[in-house]
Amino acid sequence: MGVSSAEMAAVKTSSNGVWQGDDPLHFAFPLLILQSLLILLLSRVLAIAFRPLRQPKVIAEIVAGILLGPSALGRNKAYLHALFPGWSMPVLESAASLGLLFFLFLVGLELDLRSVRASGKRAFAIAAAGISLPFACGVGVAAAFRRAVPGAGEAGYAPFLVFMGVALSITASLCWPASSRSSSSSPPPSARPPSPPPRSTTSPRGSS
Repeated sequence: MGVSSAEMAAVKTSSNGVWQGDDPLHFAFPLLILQSLLILLLSRVLAIAFRPLRQPKVIAEIVAGILLGPSALGRNKAYLHALFPGWSMPVLESAASLGLLFFLFLVGLELDLRSVRASGKRAFAIAAAGISLPFACGVGVAAAFRRAVPGAGEAGYAPFLVFMGVALSITASLCWPASSRSSSSSPPPSARPPSPPPRSTTSPRGSS
C-alpha cells in the first residue's frame, strides 16, 4: 500500500481532542496508541488461549499479526481504512522497529556468555542449525510461492529469496526469551543449598 509524500506531509501528529470536534483516528499519535492497544490486547488473549497447548507467547503474537493483517480482518476494507490506513503504516513500522531494537538489546543483556563458553561446540551447532534450517525453509517457500506474493517480481528473484530466508531465520530469535526463562527457573548448582551430611551407620555401642 503506497503512500505519497504529499499524504505523509498532510498527516498531523496530535489532535485538539474529541470535544473540539476532531476525530482522533485521523491523527498519527492517537491512532498509534489505539493500534498498539489492539495488538497487545489480542496478543494477550491469544496467549491465554494457547496456554493449555503449551505454546509460547511468540506464537500468539504471530497469530495476532495474521488476524489483524490483510490475511484475515484486513479483507474488510472499512476496518482496514479505519484502524490501519495507508498513511499510518510508516508510523507503525517505525514504532515496531524501535520495539525490535529494544527487544534485541534485552536479548543481548540476558545472554549469559559463561554458559555459552561452557557448552562450546554444542551451542554453536544448535545456533547454526537454528539459523540455517529456517533460512533453507524460507528460501524453499519463497521459490514455491513467489508468483503468489504481490510485488515480488519487482525485487528480483535472488533478493526475494534472500529476504524470505533472512526473515524466517531471524524470527527464530523470538524463541530466546522463552528458553532463557525456562532455563533460568532452576537455580545453578552454586546457588542450591548444600545437602545435609550423611548419617553415621555405626552405633554408639559399637564405637565404644
